[in-house]
Formats: sequence, C-alpha cells, structure tokens
Amino acid sequence: MKLLLLSDSHGDFFACEEALRQNRDADWVIHLGDGEDDLDRVNTLFLDKRIARVRGNCSYGSIYREEQVITVEGRKLFLCHGHRLSVKSTLSLLSAKAASLGCAAALYGHTHIQHQEEENGVLLCNPGALRRGEYAVLFVTKDALSFQGMEL
Repeated sequence: MKLLLLSDSHGDFFACEEALRQNRDADWVIHLGDGEDDLDRVNTLFLDKRIARVRGNCSYGSIYREEQVITVEGRKLFLCHGHRLSVKSTLSLLSAKAASLGCAAALYGHTHIQHQEEENGVLLCNPGALRRGEYAVLFVTKDALSFQGMEL
C-alpha cells in the first residue's frame, strides 16, 4: 500500500492539491497536523482513498484527535503532530510511545524537517513541511516499510 504523508501545509491547499495530483495512486492520504483542514478544499481528488488526520499545535478549533493509530497491511502506525512529545528536541518520547502501542512506525510533523530514522525498533517518519514543498510517501507491506521523501 502507498501512503501519502502530508504535514504543516498551514493553509496552502494548492500544495495539498499538487501532492495529491502527483500521487493519484496512493491508497491512503495522511495529514499530520497544522493544516489538516486544507484537505477539505481538495476533497474531490481523494474520494476513493482512505483518510487519516490529526491536529497540530496551530490547528485552532480542529475537530480531529491529537493522536491516532491506524492499521495498514497488518502493521500498526502511530500518527501525531509531535508537539506534545517534544519532537523538536528528542525523538525518544515519540519512539517510546509508538513502541508501547505496538506500532511499527510513528508518523509525525511539527519540525518542518523531512526526516527518517529507526529508534527502539520503530521507524520514525516526518514528511517535512508541505508549505515548503516537502511531503513523503510510505510504502507498507506485511514484511517491510519504506519511506521516501518527496518535493513538489
């Protein structure tokens, strides 16, 4: 399965639209906060896709949860914006939380920096800031996770 990872669009729904157009074959669209409502303005591009989104620290009045766990191809993925887990200073809290939930990966935003690493057996993935033209895709199979940073 192909997951389109977006975060920190901060009102740039044109960037959301372009990322969706470039990845029409994505099975999931995941927004990791600070602009998750931007997807609503381009929803006709992903009516056939699974959607997951969480709110961020700048998502005032958002109806979405701060954290979510989804299951894709039998693998649990932890979604959050990351501000409550201090991702700007350490990824240890993020990896510990995801591991405690039995997740294979933690997907987060907030730092505006595209990043991937593994800690405590958990793949940590940040797609970067869509507002700056960065996003990512995550390929998920029963046997593997593969992260690829992208640019508009």
